[in-house]
Amino acid sequence: MNPASVIMWQSNININMVLSSYVMGMPFDFIHAVSTVFFLFLAAEPMLEKLERIKIKYGLIE
Repeated sequence: MNPASVIMWQSNININMVLSSYVMGMPFDFIHAVSTVFFLFLAAEPMLEKLERIKIKYGLIE
């Protein structure tokens, strides 16, 4: 999504614009990655158990 903001809002795109959008987006991308790992660490096992129960109950992917 970082270069998409440059593509959507600028008519004359150059490499400096794309690189600066990547650099400016790094803090958000890092926070997003860390929070994803954290929440998957907490919720992955219960969520997979529920999905397994649904697969068995409805006979999905036999």
